[in-house]
Amino acid sequence: MHSLQNPLSFSMLQAFWLCPRLYHYRYLECLPGIANDSLDSRAGSRLHEQLHHDFLGIETPLSTDPEYELLWQQYQAAIAPYQGWDSRSEWRCHLPFTSGEQSIWLTGQLDRLYFDKDTAVIMDWKTGSPGLTALPQLQMQFYAWLLWQNKSLLSATIQRIETQWHYLNRPNEVTTAHYGAQEIAALDDLFNPLIQTFLSTAHPEVPEPRSVDGELWCKMCEYNRHCPEGRNHA
Repeated sequence: MHSLQNPLSFSMLQAFWLCPRLYHYRYLECLPGIANDSLDSRAGSRLHEQLHHDFLGIETPLSTDPEYELLWQQYQAAIAPYQGWDSRSEWRCHLPFTSGEQSIWLTGQLDRLYFDKDTAVIMDWKTGSPGLTALPQLQMQFYAWLLWQNKSLLSATIQRIETQWHYLNRPNEVTTAHYGAQEIAALDDLFNPLIQTFLSTAHPEVPEPRSVDGELWCKMCEYNRHCPEGRNHA
């Protein structure tokens, strides 16, 4: 059971959104997944760490490694317009959420955040490929929604949020979205029902898998060897 002592992250909500049984295997039974420690995952974690080090003023090998020259140039070009803005790196924000008698903390960790006057910019570094999944868009919508609720912690005058997700293996690939009060209201209609559904159905019993007929997700799922539904589609 989630509570104010057990925050709900986007990764957990994402797993539930994809398939309640995936969430159950990963976060309630804590089963090891075949994709949890992939080379791509480890490489992505190292890149995020190095970009955070640069923010802290710690010299990073990325700045001199020829293999990452294009990536480094892309990163420098992305942050250049925001020099002089207030900023945070790997910033974790929290939002209390109540549904009926249940209360939880929602939490998200932003790779990079810049804010100045009435505008905030959220940057996220992706190691996957653009255009293959709706998950990056959902993640950035979640971050913008959380930040809007927490904007008074940064600046009471923030009226606009821009999200940017940069694909580190695709130089100059960036996707942006913009949010004001109207767009945030639409996100209320997206996330409030999703979280309420999570709270009402994410129980210890093994839930039914989400229907994946005609979809590829079960073939990609790290738990398909545990799940009868996954084995049928793998």
